[in-house]
Amino acid sequence: MNLQRMVEEARLAAQSKAGEAAVLRQKYEKSAREYEEQLVSLRQVHQEAISKQKAELDAVKRDRERIAANNKFLEHESREASRAKQVHRTLKDAAGSNSKESASEGQTETPKKNKILPFRDGFDDGDLILSPSKSRDKSRPGTPRAGAKRKRPGTTPQDSPVQMEQLALSDPRPRPSPLSISRAAEGGSVANAVNPFAGIKLPPRPTVFQMILTHKVPDSDERVVEILTKYAFPSQPSKKLSSIVYDSINNSATQASGTSEALCNCFISLWDQCLKESFYEPINYIIHTIQCILSFEKLAFTRRYISSIVPLSISSIDLVAIPLSRAFLAQNQNQPNKSKSVQPATPEIPQISVLDALTLLHSVGLACVDYPDDLQLFWSHMKYDFVLMMLMRVQPLPQITLTLSLLRLSVLPSTFGAIISSGDGDGGADRQARHESDTIDRLTLLLSEKFSAGARTDALTHHRAVLHLQLHVLSVLTAMLTSPRTALALATHRHCVGRLVRFLEGAVAALYSAHHGGTHGLRTRAVDAAVRVLYTLVGTPPTADDVDVRAKLAAVPLGAHRWLVALTRLAFADPVLFEEGIAVESMDAAHSLLDEYLSPVEGEGLLMMFSSGRSEGA
Repeated sequence: MNLQRMVEEARLAAQSKAGEAAVLRQKYEKSAREYEEQLVSLRQVHQEAISKQKAELDAVKRDRERIAANNKFLEHESREASRAKQVHRTLKDAAGSNSKESASEGQTETPKKNKILPFRDGFDDGDLILSPSKSRDKSRPGTPRAGAKRKRPGTTPQDSPVQMEQLALSDPRPRPSPLSISRAAEGGSVANAVNPFAGIKLPPRPTVFQMILTHKVPDSDERVVEILTKYAFPSQPSKKLSSIVYDSINNSATQASGTSEALCNCFISLWDQCLKESFYEPINYIIHTIQCILSFEKLAFTRRYISSIVPLSISSIDLVAIPLSRAFLAQNQNQPNKSKSVQPATPEIPQISVLDALTLLHSVGLACVDYPDDLQLFWSHMKYDFVLMMLMRVQPLPQITLTLSLLRLSVLPSTFGAIISSGDGDGGADRQARHESDTIDRLTLLLSEKFSAGARTDALTHHRAVLHLQLHVLSVLTAMLTSPRTALALATHRHCVGRLVRFLEGAVAALYSAHHGGTHGLRTRAVDAAVRVLYTLVGTPPTADDVDVRAKLAAVPLGAHRWLVALTRLAFADPVLFEEGIAVESMDAAHSLLDEYLSPVEGEGLLMMFSSGRSEGA
């Protein structure tokens, strides 16, 4: 018995040592592979740096040669200009001496042989016949040069030889000196010093008013201004909306601030008035026009309208989204009694384009990306219940996807999602945390929601749209990992880790489907993104100590089983055929998570079960 016990203990010790050795070999191979990859990347970076430096050196050489050629050309032109100026000065002095001699001798006519002409063409003067226009020009007195303080001779303009000499040559055109050109070339502004396109007139940029006049409605040949002639407010039936726009532009008070600002203020006021009077038909055209104006101006111009565009967009979207949500909730509550289930009242919903309003909201949010104060102002105008409503599965998939893109911009160092006013004190901070937890709950639910396809949408297109939506959800979660506060909120959330594991297990299982319909690339991207988020939340500090993996997995059905199946498939995957496209980093992350979750004996058992190249190498 003692011998049998000793053999059993030795066998268990050998298995334990074998498991530890396998783990050590795996980590050694991983470090060696990382070292090789790092060495290859450093060599590649070194080669790229050498190529970049050679290209920059060649560019500098070409610039020097071009500058030297320009300097020689300019020096030649300067010498020619100096020579022409010297000739002009000589001719001018000769003409002045002749005029003095004619004045002293009282001659009324200068002899032909004493007349010095600036240019000779080989003909005698008597052979030249002037045209009537030239003879008329001679009779006109010449304008004296500025600063020329000399008295005219007593002769008439027709008889004065000085007048003819002054009309013979004009002052040479001033040219920049070679020294100034060389200095400009050294500063990199040769194109500014010598502009080859100086004589070319570019077409003027159209003004925003001209652009609005020619702006057409999508999928139509009608212009917006022409469509506005068909509408008038119920409170002012005799005045068309187009007349209000023209009156606003012609108003002298609005012209001082600029046409763009005047137009934007005008259409925003029209939008506000439409909502107040429940006049919804022109709202789509107004939103199109405001989007056109914002695209014409800089981002700073867009940020000035945060406080006005965000509330109007939310109010317009609510008119369509709230009836759909209420009908969906009522239908779910009455699901046992299908005959009494409430259907969405489509005729009562205004024909407002929610997607266009969300696009305008997204444009304003993108303008605030690099400006934290403006981004905080944007999300302080956003409503918490509006975000949750737009993430319900009853909303169309393009609208949910655009809302996710908008929500990705809300990750700030101290907040996420809609921001509650800081004037609420401690109660406001608790409400902010609860609202963020509810947003995370609704966000992770989208990973497993079942979306119904439209009547005109085929199954493959619908499936692709759902995969794109899930990728947007994972991108929002990835963006939240950049902030320690929101990363901790994800790690401590009750359902986040469990729902991620459930999604990962389903995504990995779907890779082995023979009828993936060309969505294999989207599935592998989703698997890599989910593993990246899970590894950051569970396997890396500072949130690793705050996460009890087994407790999080118990929050979803079969959580521990899904965890083992998904990570084992990834850890021992071969990147060929169905598993092609999965990143090596995802496989290594799955190995690391299994090492933390399994004992050495369990890890050795998994190695014996799988016969892939990765398991044999381990």
